[in-house]
Amino acid sequence: MRRIAGTAAAVALLAVGACGGDTAEDATPAPDGTTTSADGGPSATTATTEPPDPSSAPVSPADPTPSATSCDVVDGWNERPDEVSGSSGDELFRTRVGQHPCFDRVVFDVRGMDEPGGLVRYEPVVRADGSGKEYPVEGDATLRVVVRSSIEGFPDGPPALGNVGDVLHPTDELAGWEALREIRYAGFFEGQATIAVGVDEQAPFRAFTVQSEDEGVSKLVVDVAHEPS
Repeated sequence: MRRIAGTAAAVALLAVGACGGDTAEDATPAPDGTTTSADGGPSATTATTEPPDPSSAPVSPADPTPSATSCDVVDGWNERPDEVSGSSGDELFRTRVGQHPCFDRVVFDVRGMDEPGGLVRYEPVVRADGSGKEYPVEGDATLRVVVRSSIEGFPDGPPALGNVGDVLHPTDELAGWEALREIRYAGFFEGQATIAVGVDEQAPFRAFTVQSEDEGVSKLVVDVAHEPS
């Protein structure tokens, strides 16, 4: 696994709404404060079919930024399945990714204040619910992420996440990242979306939801540690 040499470059925390409401850095709840990249700009990218809401604003971090040389934030994470309670009738409309000193992050944005909930676990390969079709991704390990919400544009289309099997965040976008390798949409079935997240190797992770009343958006957040357990 690639390591960050010297003083780790502090990178933007997923604050939904930063830079016009389109970065993943603002989705951070309590343990993590906002950081910036070496050049002062945010380090996050977004997959979406519509422009960000210009009225959205950054979410202020609740806690101080962790030290660039300390990864205590990942203590207590593990590789077991992580289920987040909740289910939303609102629409998943965007995915975003971001880098942090000790972990990489994926955020799934759902309109409305109903917590979407979800299930995250390691699987050899992600299969679509219903059809069972396989959707492999790059990386030595794969996380299956289920988001319990509808999808914007489904069934009348075009769906916000594109067609089933589409790559949301490709390998060239994630080149040089510590954990994330590729992210792919694996389908929508019976009120939940499935996403395949390819990672460098099996490592501890966590999942949680956070709400932004100012934006009117709820988020399912998945963080994957840089270090294996």
